[in-house]
Amino acid sequence: MAPREQWAKPSRQLSELSEQLRAVYQRGESFIELGNIEQRFGVEAVQTPRSTYRILPFAASAA
Repeated sequence: MAPREQWAKPSRQLSELSEQLRAVYQRGESFIELGNIEQRFGVEAVQTPRSTYRILPFAASAA
């Protein structure tokens, strides 16, 4: 196994978003109440070189 110093680390933006989401959950908000994460926290999704899988919104797939 590689030494800890060589492990991949998340970007600063991802770490900040993670902390914001953790705080939201600790306040008791549910996943559905979060709404659009990009708009709520002012982040922009990075475009990927591949196409993404088609998904349904959580509320629709949970029904």
